[in-house]
Amino acid sequence: TRRSSDLQCGLVMEVCQVDWIDFICYLAPHADAHPEYNIERLHRDDRWLHEELSASLLPVPSRGTVPRIDLYAEWHEYIHAEYESPTRRKKHTDAAQEIYEVVENEALSILSAAMVEKAKLESENAELLAKLSGFDTTINDFKKVVADLYGRNVTDGVAKVQVISRTPTFEYRKAFEALGGDAALLADGHDLADFRSTSNTRQIKVKIGE
Repeated sequence: TRRSSDLQCGLVMEVCQVDWIDFICYLAPHADAHPEYNIERLHRDDRWLHEELSASLLPVPSRGTVPRIDLYAEWHEYIHAEYESPTRRKKHTDAAQEIYEVVENEALSILSAAMVEKAKLESENAELLAKLSGFDTTINDFKKVVADLYGRNVTDGVAKVQVISRTPTFEYRKAFEALGGDAALLADGHDLADFRSTSNTRQIKVKIGE
């Protein structure tokens, strides 16, 4: 999968009708560091707009493939239709209504009591918590600075900075791309939606009622 920056730059080159573009990435280990930067020149690919993508990316997903330019055109028409229709526009402009069923449950009561006590302690110790958060930021920033400077375990007699070498995680996406990536799957008649994970399909949020 291309980086999002590559896709954005590709679209800019098409819109502006230029053959290349410089992508500049500014880097700094922390807010007070002198910034460094990396410049990468990206060249326009005349085939880019005609690259076949999964039709599951269309506003109304379907099987098979669709050229990138047709995918963009479909989304352009869809978004304008959403805006032009008061009924369709309403779902984007109206705030989502939160509806809760009132229940009596021991687990929910324990959760509520814990959240109330936590909020009370946070309110009573707001200044202290702010200081702790500031220290956490400083520690996280400067432990990286020290590790980058020495690359080994060091101490000044108080703070001990331990540098632990780890084996990098396996990047399955890179391996997948090396085997042909999305295009190989589509060429074999597969649909990307067939491989979508069925786990992690919900998010749970809790807050204290007003």
